[in-house]
Amino acid sequence: MSQENVERWRRGVEAWNRGALDEWLDDAVTPGWELVTGGAFPGLAPVYRGREGAIEMWSALRGPWDNQGLHIEIERIEDLGESVLALATMRARGSKSGVDVAIKWAHVITFRSGDQHIRSYANWDAALEAVGLKE
Repeated sequence: MSQENVERWRRGVEAWNRGALDEWLDDAVTPGWELVTGGAFPGLAPVYRGREGAIEMWSALRGPWDNQGLHIEIERIEDLGESVLALATMRARGSKSGVDVAIKWAHVITFRSGDQHIRSYANWDAALEAVGLKE
């Protein structure tokens, strides 16, 4: 099951990168979906839950960026059994400023009863430490 979880997360990132909201919602967001933000992206609520929360998070996170240039790159992904560690970089261009940015962040995604419980981290070291893999 854990390799399936890695692939499920990858599919979610691919849908995100294409701007395919409905596909992302259908594949990644279940009634018990939860995302706890970690401070990498200012202006987000502390927690998003369920389909409505996922749509709110999608809009809040994509809002300040030129969606043509918004792209998540998976730098490292590890199967941890019940959880997946994902270290990523979001590359984007400000919709008003035109400034290019690269923001490194991490997710630890725990899968329970088909639901995803995601804890975000503003830096890779904190996520690695949280899962006992601090380098």
